[in-house]
Amino acid sequence: MAHEGASNETDGSLQTEHRLIEPMLGCLEAIAARAMNDGTLDTASAAGVLTFFRVFADRCHHGQEVRLLFPQMESQGFFPTSGPTGGMRREHQEGRQHVVTIAEAAALVSAGGKPGEVSAGVSCRSTARIICIETGQSLP
Repeated sequence: MAHEGASNETDGSLQTEHRLIEPMLGCLEAIAARAMNDGTLDTASAAGVLTFFRVFADRCHHGQEVRLLFPQMESQGFFPTSGPTGGMRREHQEGRQHVVTIAEAAALVSAGGKPGEVSAGVSCRSTARIICIETGQSLP
């Protein structure tokens, strides 16, 4: 899905990054499903996936959108607080909160508690929904 007002190079790079993020969403959903189904959590895998989302998806990918894509779009007349860039900014914040929720659920399990099944599952699905909206994909 091309972003109106974005250069082809920037848009192509962002689309490539979306393709790298998508398999990690599958990993995150599999980790959450296992926690929900049998009450176990692979804390090392969960930590790795969460680090990926914090560093690559948020700092690198979302950072690039904020630094490169949004100014291009806004120079074409889009408003930073509404429209597509405003919506994506809100989605970035929602994604950060989902990662925090999942990390909290993982910390509870690591401390011997029960997984935050509903919160983790909802957060994984919501994070996947946000990425799908950005990439023009649909959830299975």
